[in-house]
Amino acid sequence: MNALLYALVVVIWGTTWIAIFLQQGPVPEAVSIFWRFAIASVTMLTILLCLRRLRPMTLRDHLFCVLQGCCVFGFNFLCFYTAAKWINTGLESVIFSMAVLFNAINSFLFYRQTPPKRFYLAALLGLAGIII
Repeated sequence: MNALLYALVVVIWGTTWIAIFLQQGPVPEAVSIFWRFAIASVTMLTILLCLRRLRPMTLRDHLFCVLQGCCVFGFNFLCFYTAAKWINTGLESVIFSMAVLFNAINSFLFYRQTPPKRFYLAALLGLAGIII
């Protein structure tokens, strides 16, 4: 099951740059992003309802989820959609792949969480792949 889920993530995130490329046009970036995540949200909500996996949340939790969604997806994708006007989405995907490194650095800076030792080898290999 883990291999299937991993493959699904690779396919979805690997093709997201094609979607960004195809959504470039006369429509403002914010509109494209809104519709993209509105459709994804309705799809996810439908799946959770069908599987009876939807759990009640407090108003505070909802507000936190909205803030997190805006930061992780909304603002982030607004930057990437805007950048796609100026650089190739393939180059964007390479830059975005460095997010894991920045997440580890931010976890250390803000939460004092040190990455596991295997992270350093993986980061080195990832950087080598990006450079190549």
